Amino acid sequence: MSLTPSPERWARLSALLLDALDRPEAERHAFLDAACADDLTLVPEVERLLVAHAEAERTDRFEVGAAEMMPAALERATDSPTAPQEVGPYRLVREVGRGGMGTVWLAERADGLFEQRVAVKLLRTGVLGPDAERRFAAERRILASLDHPHIARLLDGGVTDAGQPYLVMEYIEGQPLTTYARTKQLRLDERLALFRTVCETVAFAHQNLVVHRDLKPSNILVAESADGRPVVKLLDFGIAKLLAEDEDEPVTRTGQALLTPEYAAPEQVRSGTITTATDVYALGVVLYELLVGHRPYAIEDHSALAVERAVLEATPIRPSTAVRSATQDQASAGHSTATDPSTTERWARRLRGDLDTIGLKALRKEPERRYRAAADLADDLRRWAEGLPVTAQPDTTAYRLRKFVQRHRVGVAAGAAFALALVLGLAGTLWQARVAQMQAERSERVLTFLEGMIAEGGADEGDPDTPIGEVIRQAADRVDREFEDDPVVASRVFSTLAAAFYSLGLGEETAQTAQRALDVLPNDYDGPARGRALMTLAVSEEYTDFEAVVARLQDALTHLKDPADAALRAEALAALGDAHAAAGGPYDAAEAAFHESIRLYRNLDHPDLFLALNGLALVHLNTGDLDAAKPLLDEAVALMRAYYDGPHYILAVTLSNLAAYHSLTDATAEAIPLIGESLAMLQATLGPEHPHTISTQMQYAGELMTDGRPAEARVEADSALRLATEHLGLDHAITAYGQDITGRIYCDLDLTEAGIPLLRQSLETQRSLYDPASWRIANSESMLGSCLAKTGALAEAETLLARGYEGMVAARGDEDHGTQLAAQRLRAFCETHGCTTLPLSENES
Repeated sequence: MSLTPSPERWARLSALLLDALDRPEAERHAFLDAACADDLTLVPEVERLLVAHAEAERTDRFEVGAAEMMPAALERATDSPTAPQEVGPYRLVREVGRGGMGTVWLAERADGLFEQRVAVKLLRTGVLGPDAERRFAAERRILASLDHPHIARLLDGGVTDAGQPYLVMEYIEGQPLTTYARTKQLRLDERLALFRTVCETVAFAHQNLVVHRDLKPSNILVAESADGRPVVKLLDFGIAKLLAEDEDEPVTRTGQALLTPEYAAPEQVRSGTITTATDVYALGVVLYELLVGHRPYAIEDHSALAVERAVLEATPIRPSTAVRSATQDQASAGHSTATDPSTTERWARRLRGDLDTIGLKALRKEPERRYRAAADLADDLRRWAEGLPVTAQPDTTAYRLRKFVQRHRVGVAAGAAFALALVLGLAGTLWQARVAQMQAERSERVLTFLEGMIAEGGADEGDPDTPIGEVIRQAADRVDREFEDDPVVASRVFSTLAAAFYSLGLGEETAQTAQRALDVLPNDYDGPARGRALMTLAVSEEYTDFEAVVARLQDALTHLKDPADAALRAEALAALGDAHAAAGGPYDAAEAAFHESIRLYRNLDHPDLFLALNGLALVHLNTGDLDAAKPLLDEAVALMRAYYDGPHYILAVTLSNLAAYHSLTDATAEAIPLIGESLAMLQATLGPEHPHTISTQMQYAGELMTDGRPAEARVEADSALRLATEHLGLDHAITAYGQDITGRIYCDLDLTEAGIPLLRQSLETQRSLYDPASWRIANSESMLGSCLAKTGALAEAETLLARGYEGMVAARGDEDHGTQLAAQRLRAFCETHGCTTLPLSENES
């Protein structure tokens, strides 16, 4: 009687075994008891597989992988096929594993000519048939054609006396790639160096028109040479598709289910067309495991259907986020082996950005959106290792500049004078010619200029420890001397350098340099340079002192009355509208500023119209006029996508506002892709530490929580709040926003001891920044009250819930989305605990 499990049970056993192997041996039994609570008969089966795996690990063997060993372990006692004692000139020593097509044996030369240990693969009797024989013959042809130092060599082949085909292959003593990386505690660069070798080896097969189709750690072994160096070997091309074969041949039929589900590409699961991109997907899964420690999909129900649904539908989270999440889960579970948080954070920082993007590109559901072949994936990893821009990232100037700086790490000490001459020369020329109202000051164009400044200023000869910010500081320190006789040009140069600091997320340096742009001007000067300096200084102070920002922008407008300065005036008006909106009102003043900005931009047929459209849409979102916001956002997005040929931070901000619109209309499914695109765009253009990026990451965390994904939401919120605290400070509005979002997530997860202090800190900061009647304060009071109710602090909870609701009604009205949420919280409290007063309007009650 065969003990072979059904395909569904096999899939679940496979997943359980792999998950158990990822845990310390002492924790495996408890894990299995919990994971198999619905079917305890699985526990002894998995434990037998664990024993078989341990035995195989202790012996020299030809590795076939845990999933492939399963049928062997389950069948061995009752249904083992008969194997000959000798095959050709080889004596079979012991069976070391089984795959979908055959058994693998350790064997030795039996003819005495010389000593040799080999791996012999015999076609399984149970699947012997015309198609299987042809596939086996195809494997022999494939292996014979793939002469490569990192592919297990085919040594011999034939048919036994009983008519059983066999292959004789190089015997590999090694461990699966992921196991080797874990047991050797390899550094990130060491892991990726080995993985690049894998990619290059697969690329060799692709060049020979061979697709492996079953790439996974158990088919990627790492042995060690005599001097201890790791050597990668790829195994088992037995289900490879020959691209040059006739489609009618059995070996090319894409519908044959010869695959490992957890590593199968969506097109394999759907029995679609197999291409080189199919191997790229499997490599992406292996890369994810190397970077994170587990596969990209969390599958609770390990049925074949669940695995297929994950492959076809689930979206893997970014590796850097998954690393933090895994460590938090270990710590929450009290694992003694949990990774130190500081170590995790360092690892996550290295993954964030390029490696996140590379890994997720390889895992795209659509083959055409992945890397075309393994060679392209290998090349991007090489570029990452060398500090070069990777093709998976959007090719923006900001991104290329950051990669340039990371590669050289220089401040151009030797070439500072030449670099300064470039920046001052360009600024002076632009000022004299008044070209496009100094559009080069915008962040992307400033960064383009700075890249050229560094490269032409002798960057390769500079101090390797000096960051890009120091380059700009050195330039700023020389402006006064270089333009002592021309303060107007000096002011414009300072404004340009302040914009560069802003683009790098250096808030303090932005404010200082913008102040210098103002201070250098004569007291009696009244012209656009003063307006520009005041506007730059105002933008540098955003989210910290709203009254000062508004005052500076209003002052700037008094210096921008000349018709020639209309574009600059429109920009200042848009900034004024933004300032009013960020302060929480007055919204009528914000709306008036945006309308005038839009009028000027339309008269000029100016592409920056989208700035004002986006800002006015945000005002309408804040006041609950969703119908007015949507067409403005649609027009802004259309303008920006037409104007920019790639990602831009203003487009990213507009996409986040469009996501907020969908969120307010309870269309979370539409909101999350938009906010995800916005966040990726900001990380690529402004970097992860910029205020706009941090704020958007917090918004993303809130959307994930709304979508019922608390673990991912917590990881994103924790990361964003840490960045805000480190780079913006505790008195910053974005930090307060982050404390509010993170506190809400903790409270929703019933982690009130962590959530309440954050909500209190947020509320305290907001009270120092906003008008007491601001809806932001009322909203935070409502949320804090809801969280306090969970702890039994009922009196304070009721006070805050009632005050928050009343404040929302006064600021936003009964019909507002936020007001209705505040009403729901208050109503829920009163129904559970009773209320001394119930200030709900007739509409809400």
